[in-house]
Amino acid sequence: MSLSLRCVVVLFVSCLGPAWVAAAPTSTDSEVRAIVLRYQHALNEQKVDDLVALFSDAGVTQIQGAPSSVGREKIREFFTTLFGNLKLDLAFEIEEVLPISADWVLVRTSSHGFVKIGGSGASVLSTGQELFLFRQQSNATWKIVRYAASATQ
Repeated sequence: MSLSLRCVVVLFVSCLGPAWVAAAPTSTDSEVRAIVLRYQHALNEQKVDDLVALFSDAGVTQIQGAPSSVGREKIREFFTTLFGNLKLDLAFEIEEVLPISADWVLVRTSSHGFVKIGGSGASVLSTGQELFLFRQQSNATWKIVRYAASATQ
């Protein structure tokens, strides 16, 4: 490729903006990824307090087949009820970390594993997709402000 053609290509790609340039992971990226892993662990270990602590005070969950849970106390009630009926063994795959602004990040995941149904003890395959919306709090910590999940199978 000639030098002038290389210059045109570089100029064109730079005009496309940062979405077309592969960026190195940031500390924000690492932080929200770590929170998703803590969420996975707390979900599988049925640690309601640990799950609730990951949400902001006004956090919201929207999970397929269930009414929205708004606020930490409603989120606590939801997970307490869920764990009374099911035992989850899920692995989350982080598909995308998308910074929206300096203090907002969207994380898209897929999940797979098994769900054990309380009374029957039957274990069924579970696959799903999730969206986590994070906001950096005034104390510089990241909290989940919105969480949505749906089954894919």
